[in-house]
Amino acid sequence: MKLGVKHADLVAFVTNICRNNFEPLAKERHIQFSIDAPETLTAWFDEDKIDKILFNILSNAFKHTPARGTIKVIVQTAIKQDIEYVKLFISDTGSGISQERIPFIFNRFFGDEIGIESNGIGLSLTKELVEIHKGTISVESELNKGTTFVVEFPIDSQKYTTGEREGNEQEVQLFPISENSDLDHAAIVASSVAPNPDIVVLIVEDNVDLLMVLGNTLSRLYKVLKATNGIEALKVIKENDVDLIISDVMMPEMDGLTLCKTIKQDIDYSHTPVLLLTAKNQIADRIESYNAGADAYISKPFEMEVLVARINSLIMNRQKRNNEYRSSLNIHPKGTENDSMDGIFLRQAIQVVEENLANFDFTHDQLIDAMNNSKSTLYRKIKSLTGLSPSEFVRNIRLKHACIMLKNETGNVSDIAYSVGFNDPKYFSTCFKAELGVTPREFSKNSSI
Repeated sequence: MKLGVKHADLVAFVTNICRNNFEPLAKERHIQFSIDAPETLTAWFDEDKIDKILFNILSNAFKHTPARGTIKVIVQTAIKQDIEYVKLFISDTGSGISQERIPFIFNRFFGDEIGIESNGIGLSLTKELVEIHKGTISVESELNKGTTFVVEFPIDSQKYTTGEREGNEQEVQLFPISENSDLDHAAIVASSVAPNPDIVVLIVEDNVDLLMVLGNTLSRLYKVLKATNGIEALKVIKENDVDLIISDVMMPEMDGLTLCKTIKQDIDYSHTPVLLLTAKNQIADRIESYNAGADAYISKPFEMEVLVARINSLIMNRQKRNNEYRSSLNIHPKGTENDSMDGIFLRQAIQVVEENLANFDFTHDQLIDAMNNSKSTLYRKIKSLTGLSPSEFVRNIRLKHACIMLKNETGNVSDIAYSVGFNDPKYFSTCFKAELGVTPREFSKNSSI
């Protein structure tokens, strides 16, 4: 992330952020909100960094301050070794932070109630932004009385290089993740997740810093694609086979709920699991997410280990369901709602195969024509919902019907082979044993015991 400081009125900048973003919220919540600052303060500062720092801390203050509480922003200056600094005090009369937790609040993904809801990765991002701005951040707090954050950074041109004043400095990576990173170790080892580059995960997040952190971490486990809003995400999905989507809810152009609804209402992609990340954590928000079709929901801030474990759970559950379908005698898979788009699709596909059960010439190409889908859509959906390719899917249904017939003793092996679409009984026996581990005669004998 580049540091590009400008010479501007810092007080006017801070006041505009407070008035435009938080004064309406203060009135709505009946919170006394005030700004104590000089009339003007011409300073060198990076508007983007200070905006994020102030917005994050104030968002957290409003989250934890009850009605008729107080939130104050105080702007002061100080001279240190002939360099002018500014101090921003952000105080609230909210729930406070216990002394035991204060040493950990700047840790990455510190997932408890004191984290910053606006970006999902807690105060660690704010601290990184302050440090990039050559400043410091500290906190004082007392449970049930309130919290004060103090952000201090230089506003003197002498502290910034020519490149930084022009915004041309080499980009600095927030939260760089090395091979021996603690975060990397925690995400992979603590969650017991083995890397699987065959799994494609799309991350949709408009906060570029969080997007980078998530991408760096999850790319150690999966193939990662990125988008910054729902419209970009839909384009990525159309151009790639995506196994799972992780999306923020509040985004410009198209938010996460709309993206989720769009995906779940499109037959081409409705099978794709969607995990929503949101700063909203009320029951109504969860209901809204699940009504949009979300497969999982995680509140910001969150711990990376929890996110990785939830992703792995969604992937493993789908693999488990697919394995169960392939090995069981149930023709209709469990875990797919009959009235869902995917449930209807799968029932129709099974019905088409069953209607052509004795047709030797029926292949997955005829299944594509009968389902009125493209080859890529049919393959993608059948593979996702059953773990089988279309040709394997057709053969699996034929063999399951053969098992039912063998159990019911509706004919000899040759008769059953022909009735389920095999024109060569020997080939039928070979396929049967490969799929079930026993020959048709052995299966029939064991079923009659």
